[in-house]
Amino acid sequence: MAGQYYDLIVIGDAPAGRIAAAILARDGMRILHLNGFGWPSSLLWSSSILLEHLLEQIGGRTCLAPPLPIHFRQDDACLLLHGEAPLRDELQREYPRQAAEILDLLDRLNGLGGQVQAVLLQEKFSPAGGWSDRLRWPFLAIKHGLSPRLHRQLLTDWLQAARASATATRVISGLLSTATLEPADTITVIEAALAVAQLRNEHGVAPAVLDSLLSRRLNEAGVPHRDAFTLTALKQVAGRWSCRFGEEEIQAGLVALAGQPGWPIEGLDAATLQKPRSGLWRLDRFVGRVAAVHASRILFASDIGPLQIAIGSRKGRPDIWLRTACGLSETPELKARLDRLFPFTDYLPLLIETPHPPAAAAGFCGRLGNPGLGRRNLHLASGALLYPKLGLAGEALTALELLAVAGRKRRR
Repeated sequence: MAGQYYDLIVIGDAPAGRIAAAILARDGMRILHLNGFGWPSSLLWSSSILLEHLLEQIGGRTCLAPPLPIHFRQDDACLLLHGEAPLRDELQREYPRQAAEILDLLDRLNGLGGQVQAVLLQEKFSPAGGWSDRLRWPFLAIKHGLSPRLHRQLLTDWLQAARASATATRVISGLLSTATLEPADTITVIEAALAVAQLRNEHGVAPAVLDSLLSRRLNEAGVPHRDAFTLTALKQVAGRWSCRFGEEEIQAGLVALAGQPGWPIEGLDAATLQKPRSGLWRLDRFVGRVAAVHASRILFASDIGPLQIAIGSRKGRPDIWLRTACGLSETPELKARLDRLFPFTDYLPLLIETPHPPAAAAGFCGRLGNPGLGRRNLHLASGALLYPKLGLAGEALTALELLAVAGRKRRR
Protein backbone atom coordinates (compact mmCIF):
# COMPACT_ATOMS: atom_id res chain seq x y z
CA MET A 1 0.00 0.00 0.00
CA ALA A 2 1.11 3.56 -0.64
CA GLY A 3 0.62 4.57 3.03
CA GLN A 4 -1.41 3.99 6.16
CA TYR A 5 -3.56 7.15 6.02
CA TYR A 6 -5.92 8.37 3.29
CA ASP A 7 -8.14 11.42 3.11
CA LEU A 8 -10.95 9.27 1.67
CA ILE A 9 -11.61 5.55 1.30
CA VAL A 10 -14.31 4.65 -1.24
CA ILE A 11 -15.76 1.19 -0.58
CA GLY A 12 -17.51 -0.14 -3.68
CA ASP A 13 -17.84 0.51 -7.40
CA ALA A 14 -20.98 2.67 -7.73
CA PRO A 15 -20.47 5.43 -10.34
CA ALA A 16 -21.15 8.17 -7.78
CA GLY A 17 -18.28 7.22 -5.50
CA ARG A 18 -15.81 6.60 -8.31
CA ILE A 19 -16.64 9.79 -10.22
CA ALA A 20 -16.20 11.86 -7.05
CA ALA A 21 -12.99 9.97 -6.22
CA ALA A 22 -11.52 10.65 -9.67
CA ILE A 23 -12.23 14.39 -9.35
CA LEU A 24 -10.92 14.61 -5.78
CA ALA A 25 -7.77 12.61 -6.57
CA ARG A 26 -7.04 14.90 -9.48
CA ASP A 27 -7.27 17.81 -7.01
CA GLY A 28 -4.72 16.24 -4.68
CA MET A 29 -6.68 14.17 -2.16
CA ARG A 30 -5.17 10.88 -1.04
CA ILE A 31 -7.74 8.21 -1.88
CA LEU A 32 -7.98 4.43 -1.59
CA HIS A 33 -10.56 2.49 -3.60
CA LEU A 34 -11.88 -0.88 -2.39
CA ASN A 35 -13.42 -2.55 -5.42
CA GLY A 36 -15.39 -5.65 -6.33
CA PHE A 37 -19.07 -4.85 -5.63
CA GLY A 38 -21.67 -2.09 -5.87
CA TRP A 39 -21.99 -1.58 -9.64
CA PRO A 40 -25.69 -0.77 -10.27
CA SER A 41 -27.81 -3.32 -12.12
CA SER A 42 -29.83 -0.61 -13.84
CA LEU A 43 -31.79 -1.46 -16.99
CA LEU A 44 -32.32 2.00 -18.53
CA TRP A 45 -28.93 3.82 -18.42
CA SER A 46 -30.35 7.17 -19.54
CA SER A 47 -28.10 10.21 -19.23
CA SER A 48 -28.83 13.56 -17.57
CA ILE A 49 -27.53 17.11 -17.44
CA LEU A 50 -26.08 16.47 -13.98
CA LEU A 51 -24.21 13.35 -15.08
CA GLU A 52 -22.82 14.97 -18.22
CA HIS A 53 -21.57 17.92 -16.16
CA LEU A 54 -19.53 15.49 -14.04
CA LEU A 55 -18.34 13.42 -16.99
CA GLU A 56 -16.95 16.54 -18.64
CA GLN A 57 -14.75 17.11 -15.58
CA ILE A 58 -13.06 13.73 -16.02
CA GLY A 59 -13.03 13.65 -19.82
CA GLY A 60 -15.78 11.06 -19.87
CA ARG A 61 -18.13 12.05 -22.69
CA THR A 62 -16.93 9.01 -24.60
CA CYS A 63 -19.32 7.06 -22.34
CA LEU A 64 -22.29 8.75 -23.98
CA ALA A 65 -24.08 7.01 -26.82
CA PRO A 66 -27.33 7.40 -28.76
CA PRO A 67 -30.22 6.50 -26.46
CA LEU A 68 -31.68 3.03 -26.76
CA PRO A 69 -35.27 2.87 -28.05
CA ILE A 70 -37.71 2.49 -25.15
CA HIS A 71 -41.07 0.82 -25.66
CA PHE A 72 -43.83 2.03 -23.29
CA ARG A 73 -46.78 -0.34 -23.13
CA GLN A 74 -50.05 0.35 -21.34
CA ASP A 75 -53.25 -1.57 -22.02
CA ASP A 76 -53.30 -1.97 -25.81
CA ALA A 77 -51.26 1.16 -26.52
CA CYS A 78 -47.56 1.14 -27.45
CA LEU A 79 -45.33 4.21 -27.61
CA LEU A 80 -41.75 4.09 -28.86
CA LEU A 81 -39.38 6.70 -27.41
CA HIS A 82 -36.18 7.40 -29.36
CA GLY A 83 -37.48 5.41 -32.31
CA GLU A 84 -37.54 6.38 -35.97
CA ALA A 85 -40.73 8.41 -35.58
CA PRO A 86 -40.86 11.46 -33.27
CA LEU A 87 -42.83 11.17 -30.05
CA ARG A 88 -45.47 13.50 -31.45
CA ASP A 89 -46.28 11.00 -34.21
CA GLU A 90 -46.30 8.11 -31.75
CA LEU A 91 -48.81 9.92 -29.55
CA GLN A 92 -50.93 10.92 -32.53
CA ARG A 93 -51.19 7.28 -33.59
CA GLU A 94 -52.19 5.93 -30.18
CA TYR A 95 -54.07 8.89 -28.69
CA PRO A 96 -55.28 11.07 -31.57
CA ARG A 97 -57.55 13.22 -29.39
CA GLN A 98 -55.19 13.74 -26.46
CA ALA A 99 -51.83 13.69 -28.28
CA ALA A 100 -51.22 17.45 -28.09
CA GLU A 101 -52.22 17.57 -24.43
CA ILE A 102 -49.96 14.65 -23.42
CA LEU A 103 -47.00 16.05 -25.35
CA ASP A 104 -47.48 19.48 -23.77
CA LEU A 105 -47.49 18.02 -20.26
CA LEU A 106 -44.38 15.93 -21.00
CA ASP A 107 -42.65 19.01 -22.45
CA ARG A 108 -43.48 20.96 -19.30
CA LEU A 109 -42.06 18.24 -17.06
CA ASN A 110 -38.98 17.96 -19.27
CA GLY A 111 -38.46 21.71 -19.02
CA LEU A 112 -38.84 21.60 -15.26
CA GLY A 113 -36.29 18.79 -15.08
CA GLY A 114 -33.77 20.87 -17.01
CA GLN A 115 -34.41 23.94 -14.84
CA VAL A 116 -34.04 22.01 -11.58
CA GLN A 117 -30.72 20.52 -12.69
CA ALA A 118 -29.46 23.94 -13.77
CA VAL A 119 -30.36 25.40 -10.36
CA LEU A 120 -28.65 22.54 -8.51
CA LEU A 121 -25.46 23.09 -10.50
CA GLN A 122 -25.47 26.88 -10.64
CA GLU A 123 -26.32 27.42 -6.98
CA LYS A 124 -24.35 24.39 -5.68
CA PHE A 125 -27.49 23.35 -3.82
CA SER A 126 -27.31 19.96 -2.11
CA PRO A 127 -30.43 17.87 -1.46
CA ALA A 128 -28.54 16.47 1.52
CA GLY A 129 -27.94 19.89 3.03
CA GLY A 130 -28.96 20.91 6.52
CA TRP A 131 -31.56 23.42 7.60
CA SER A 132 -29.73 26.30 5.92
CA ASP A 133 -30.04 24.64 2.51
CA ARG A 134 -33.67 23.72 3.14
CA LEU A 135 -34.42 27.34 3.99
CA ARG A 136 -32.54 28.49 0.87
CA TRP A 137 -34.55 26.40 -1.58
CA PRO A 138 -37.77 28.50 -1.68
CA PHE A 139 -35.76 31.64 -2.42
CA LEU A 140 -33.65 29.89 -5.07
CA ALA A 141 -36.74 28.41 -6.70
CA ILE A 142 -38.48 31.78 -6.91
CA LYS A 143 -35.26 33.39 -8.16
CA HIS A 144 -35.16 30.93 -11.07
CA GLY A 145 -38.88 31.03 -11.83
CA LEU A 146 -39.75 27.70 -10.19
CA SER A 147 -42.43 26.85 -7.67
CA PRO A 148 -40.93 26.45 -4.18
CA ARG A 149 -43.32 23.50 -3.62
CA LEU A 150 -42.02 21.23 -6.40
CA HIS A 151 -40.25 18.93 -3.96
CA ARG A 152 -43.43 18.45 -1.94
CA GLN A 153 -46.17 18.57 -4.57
CA LEU A 154 -47.21 15.15 -5.85
CA LEU A 155 -47.35 14.40 -9.56
CA THR A 156 -51.03 13.44 -9.25
CA ASP A 157 -51.84 16.82 -7.69
CA TRP A 158 -49.82 18.62 -10.37
CA LEU A 159 -51.75 16.85 -13.11
CA GLN A 160 -55.02 17.72 -11.42
CA ALA A 161 -53.99 21.37 -11.12
CA ALA A 162 -53.09 21.33 -14.83
CA ARG A 163 -56.62 20.01 -15.54
CA ALA A 164 -55.23 17.02 -17.35
CA SER A 165 -57.77 14.72 -18.94
CA ALA A 166 -58.29 11.21 -17.60
CA THR A 167 -56.40 9.74 -20.56
CA ALA A 168 -53.44 12.12 -20.21
CA THR A 169 -53.29 11.48 -16.46
CA ARG A 170 -53.30 7.73 -17.00
CA VAL A 171 -50.59 7.82 -19.68
CA ILE A 172 -48.22 10.15 -17.81
CA SER A 173 -48.78 8.42 -14.46
CA GLY A 174 -48.11 5.05 -16.08
CA LEU A 175 -44.97 6.27 -17.84
CA LEU A 176 -43.51 7.80 -14.67
CA SER A 177 -44.51 4.84 -12.52
CA THR A 178 -42.67 2.42 -14.83
CA ALA A 179 -39.65 4.74 -15.11
CA THR A 180 -39.27 5.00 -11.32
CA LEU A 181 -40.89 1.68 -10.31
CA GLU A 182 -42.99 3.51 -7.75
CA PRO A 183 -46.74 4.18 -7.52
CA ALA A 184 -47.62 7.41 -9.29
CA ASP A 185 -49.29 8.84 -6.18
CA THR A 186 -45.94 8.75 -4.31
CA ILE A 187 -43.87 10.56 -6.97
CA THR A 188 -43.19 14.26 -6.42
CA VAL A 189 -43.10 16.76 -9.27
CA ILE A 190 -39.31 17.15 -8.95
CA GLU A 191 -38.82 13.38 -9.21
CA ALA A 192 -41.20 13.21 -12.18
CA ALA A 193 -39.43 16.10 -13.90
CA LEU A 194 -35.97 14.54 -13.44
CA ALA A 195 -37.27 11.17 -14.66
CA VAL A 196 -38.85 12.66 -17.80
CA ALA A 197 -35.68 14.68 -18.48
CA GLN A 198 -33.71 11.43 -18.42
CA LEU A 199 -36.16 9.53 -20.61
CA ARG A 200 -36.03 12.28 -23.22
CA ASN A 201 -32.31 13.02 -22.96
CA GLU A 202 -30.55 12.80 -26.31
CA HIS A 203 -27.87 10.55 -24.83
CA GLY A 204 -27.72 7.16 -23.22
CA VAL A 205 -24.75 5.77 -21.30
CA ALA A 206 -22.73 2.70 -22.29
CA PRO A 207 -22.24 0.99 -18.90
CA ALA A 208 -19.19 -1.07 -19.86
CA VAL A 209 -17.48 2.03 -21.29
CA LEU A 210 -18.30 4.04 -18.15
CA ASP A 211 -16.98 1.28 -15.89
CA SER A 212 -13.72 1.03 -17.85
CA LEU A 213 -13.26 4.80 -17.99
CA LEU A 214 -13.73 5.25 -14.24
CA SER A 215 -11.14 2.55 -13.53
CA ARG A 216 -8.75 4.21 -15.97
CA ARG A 217 -9.21 7.69 -14.48
CA LEU A 218 -8.57 6.41 -10.95
CA ASN A 219 -5.41 4.64 -12.13
CA GLU A 220 -4.21 7.77 -13.93
CA ALA A 221 -4.72 9.78 -10.73
CA GLY A 222 -2.58 7.28 -8.80
CA VAL A 223 -5.44 5.89 -6.70
CA PRO A 224 -4.48 2.47 -5.29
CA HIS A 225 -7.03 -0.36 -5.39
CA ARG A 226 -7.73 -3.19 -3.01
CA ASP A 227 -10.22 -6.06 -2.89
CA ALA A 228 -13.21 -4.80 -0.88
CA PHE A 229 -13.97 -8.28 0.43
CA THR A 230 -10.77 -8.23 2.51
CA LEU A 231 -12.26 -5.45 4.67
CA THR A 232 -13.14 -6.96 8.05
CA ALA A 233 -13.87 -4.02 10.38
CA LEU A 234 -14.69 -0.31 10.49
CA LYS A 235 -14.16 1.65 13.67
CA GLN A 236 -14.19 5.35 14.47
CA VAL A 237 -11.27 6.53 16.57
CA ALA A 238 -10.76 10.18 17.55
CA GLY A 239 -12.56 11.58 14.50
CA ARG A 240 -10.84 9.22 12.06
CA TRP A 241 -11.86 5.87 10.64
CA SER A 242 -9.86 2.75 11.28
CA CYS A 243 -10.31 0.20 8.48
CA ARG A 244 -9.03 -3.26 9.27
CA PHE A 245 -8.02 -5.90 6.75
CA GLY A 246 -7.38 -8.83 9.02
CA GLU A 247 -4.34 -7.77 11.06
CA GLU A 248 -3.58 -4.76 8.87
CA GLU A 249 -4.98 -1.33 9.76
CA ILE A 250 -5.44 1.74 7.54
CA GLN A 251 -6.84 5.07 8.70
CA ALA A 252 -8.98 7.57 6.79
CA GLY A 253 -10.52 10.95 7.31
CA LEU A 254 -13.64 10.06 5.33
CA VAL A 255 -15.24 6.75 4.39
CA ALA A 256 -17.81 6.46 1.59
CA LEU A 257 -19.88 3.33 0.94
CA ALA A 258 -20.32 3.10 -2.83
CA GLY A 259 -22.48 0.02 -2.59
CA GLN A 260 -24.19 -2.24 -0.09
CA PRO A 261 -21.70 -4.74 1.39
CA GLY A 262 -22.99 -8.29 1.30
CA TRP A 263 -20.58 -9.73 3.86
CA PRO A 264 -20.20 -9.04 7.60
CA ILE A 265 -18.04 -6.06 8.53
CA GLU A 266 -17.44 -5.50 12.21
CA GLY A 267 -18.69 -2.07 13.22
CA LEU A 268 -21.16 -1.78 10.31
CA ASP A 269 -24.71 -2.99 10.86
CA ALA A 270 -25.85 -4.48 7.53
CA ALA A 271 -29.50 -3.98 8.51
CA THR A 272 -29.06 -0.20 8.42
CA LEU A 273 -28.26 -0.44 4.69
CA GLN A 274 -31.47 -2.25 3.72
CA LYS A 275 -32.66 0.57 1.47
CA PRO A 276 -35.80 0.42 -0.65
CA ARG A 277 -35.07 -1.26 -3.95
CA SER A 278 -36.89 -2.98 -6.77
CA GLY A 279 -36.70 -6.68 -7.56
CA LEU A 280 -34.36 -7.95 -10.28
CA TRP A 281 -35.35 -11.03 -12.30
CA ARG A 282 -33.84 -13.03 -15.12
CA LEU A 283 -35.84 -15.14 -17.55
CA ASP A 284 -34.09 -18.51 -17.49
CA ARG A 285 -34.46 -21.39 -19.98
CA PHE A 286 -35.95 -18.96 -22.47
CA VAL A 287 -37.07 -20.80 -25.59
CA GLY A 288 -38.69 -18.78 -28.34
CA ARG A 289 -38.43 -15.48 -30.16
CA VAL A 290 -39.06 -11.85 -29.28
CA ALA A 291 -39.84 -10.69 -32.80
CA ALA A 292 -42.93 -8.79 -31.63
CA VAL A 293 -40.78 -6.42 -29.54
CA HIS A 294 -39.37 -3.41 -31.37
CA ALA A 295 -37.08 -2.05 -28.65
CA SER A 296 -34.47 -3.48 -26.33
CA ARG A 297 -36.01 -1.66 -23.34
CA ILE A 298 -39.66 -1.94 -22.31
CA LEU A 299 -41.60 0.03 -19.71
CA PHE A 300 -44.68 -2.10 -19.06
CA ALA A 301 -47.56 -0.61 -17.05
CA SER A 302 -49.20 -3.91 -16.10
CA ASP A 303 -52.17 -4.43 -13.83
CA ILE A 304 -49.95 -6.04 -11.18
CA GLY A 305 -47.51 -3.16 -11.08
CA PRO A 306 -44.84 -1.41 -13.17
CA LEU A 307 -42.16 -3.47 -14.92
CA GLN A 308 -38.89 -2.58 -16.65
CA ILE A 309 -37.55 -5.09 -19.16
CA ALA A 310 -34.18 -5.24 -20.91
CA ILE A 311 -33.69 -7.55 -23.88
CA GLY A 312 -30.28 -8.58 -25.15
CA SER A 313 -28.68 -11.75 -26.43
CA ARG A 314 -26.14 -14.21 -25.12
CA LYS A 315 -24.68 -17.06 -27.15
CA GLY A 316 -27.30 -16.51 -29.83
CA ARG A 317 -30.25 -16.74 -27.43
CA PRO A 318 -32.40 -14.01 -25.85
CA ASP A 319 -31.07 -12.67 -22.56
CA ILE A 320 -33.94 -10.97 -20.73
CA TRP A 321 -33.86 -9.12 -17.40
CA LEU A 322 -36.70 -7.49 -15.48
CA ARG A 323 -37.05 -5.00 -12.68
CA THR A 324 -40.29 -5.03 -10.71
CA ALA A 325 -41.75 -2.85 -8.00
CA CYS A 326 -41.65 -4.04 -4.43
CA GLY A 327 -44.44 -6.45 -3.59
CA LEU A 328 -44.27 -8.45 -6.82
CA SER A 329 -42.45 -11.66 -5.97
CA GLU A 330 -44.82 -14.44 -7.03
CA THR A 331 -43.48 -16.21 -10.11
CA PRO A 332 -46.83 -17.51 -11.49
CA GLU A 333 -48.40 -14.05 -11.24
CA LEU A 334 -45.47 -12.44 -13.04
CA LYS A 335 -45.34 -15.09 -15.75
CA ALA A 336 -49.05 -14.70 -16.47
CA ARG A 337 -48.48 -11.04 -17.37
CA LEU A 338 -45.25 -11.63 -19.27
CA ASP A 339 -47.03 -14.13 -21.52
CA ARG A 340 -48.65 -11.09 -23.13
CA LEU A 341 -45.21 -9.88 -24.20
CA PHE A 342 -43.60 -13.23 -24.99
CA PRO A 343 -46.35 -15.54 -26.30
CA PHE A 344 -45.57 -19.03 -27.61
CA THR A 345 -42.37 -19.25 -25.55
CA ASP A 346 -41.16 -21.20 -22.55
CA TYR A 347 -39.20 -19.56 -19.74
CA LEU A 348 -38.80 -19.44 -15.96
CA PRO A 349 -38.54 -16.09 -14.09
CA LEU A 350 -35.77 -16.28 -11.48
CA LEU A 351 -35.59 -13.69 -8.69
CA ILE A 352 -32.00 -12.40 -8.50
CA GLU A 353 -32.34 -9.44 -6.11
CA THR A 354 -35.13 -9.43 -3.53
CA PRO A 355 -36.96 -6.09 -3.33
CA HIS A 356 -37.13 -4.07 -0.12
CA PRO A 357 -40.24 -2.01 0.74
CA PRO A 358 -40.21 1.75 0.07
CA ALA A 359 -39.51 4.23 2.83
CA ALA A 360 -42.42 5.99 4.48
CA ALA A 361 -41.00 9.38 3.56
CA ALA A 362 -38.11 10.80 1.58
CA GLY A 363 -36.41 14.16 1.31
CA PHE A 364 -35.60 16.55 -1.50
CA CYS A 365 -35.53 14.86 -4.93
CA GLY A 366 -36.67 11.67 -3.19
CA ARG A 367 -33.41 11.38 -1.26
CA LEU A 368 -33.44 8.70 1.41
CA GLY A 369 -31.86 9.24 4.79
CA ASN A 370 -28.89 7.46 6.31
CA PRO A 371 -30.37 5.48 9.22
CA GLY A 372 -27.53 4.09 11.29
CA LEU A 373 -24.94 6.02 9.30
CA GLY A 374 -25.17 9.20 11.32
CA ARG A 375 -21.62 8.79 12.56
CA ARG A 376 -19.32 11.57 11.51
CA ASN A 377 -17.42 11.20 8.24
CA LEU A 378 -19.23 8.02 7.12
CA HIS A 379 -21.32 8.59 3.99
CA LEU A 380 -23.23 6.75 1.29
CA ALA A 381 -21.85 7.18 -2.24
CA SER A 382 -24.31 5.09 -4.24
CA GLY A 383 -27.23 6.60 -6.09
CA ALA A 384 -29.03 3.26 -6.00
CA LEU A 385 -29.07 3.52 -2.19
CA LEU A 386 -29.83 7.24 -1.86
CA TYR A 387 -32.01 8.01 -4.92
CA PRO A 388 -33.51 4.68 -6.04
CA LYS A 389 -36.09 6.37 -8.30
CA LEU A 390 -33.66 8.47 -10.33
CA GLY A 391 -31.18 6.11 -12.02
CA LEU A 392 -27.99 7.82 -13.18
CA ALA A 393 -29.31 11.24 -12.18
CA GLY A 394 -29.31 9.85 -8.65
CA GLU A 395 -25.69 8.77 -9.08
CA ALA A 396 -24.82 12.30 -10.20
CA LEU A 397 -26.62 13.89 -7.24
CA THR A 398 -24.80 11.51 -4.88
CA ALA A 399 -21.42 12.32 -6.45
CA LEU A 400 -22.10 16.04 -6.04
CA GLU A 401 -22.93 15.43 -2.36
CA LEU A 402 -19.65 13.61 -1.74
CA LEU A 403 -17.69 16.34 -3.53
CA ALA A 404 -19.35 18.96 -1.32
CA VAL A 405 -18.62 16.97 1.87
CA ALA A 406 -14.96 16.46 0.92
CA GLY A 407 -14.63 20.10 -0.04
CA ARG A 408 -15.92 21.27 3.34
CA LYS A 409 -13.56 18.92 5.18
CA ARG A 410 -10.55 20.18 3.22
CA ARG A 411 -11.38 23.79 4.08
CA ARG A 412 -11.37 23.07 7.84
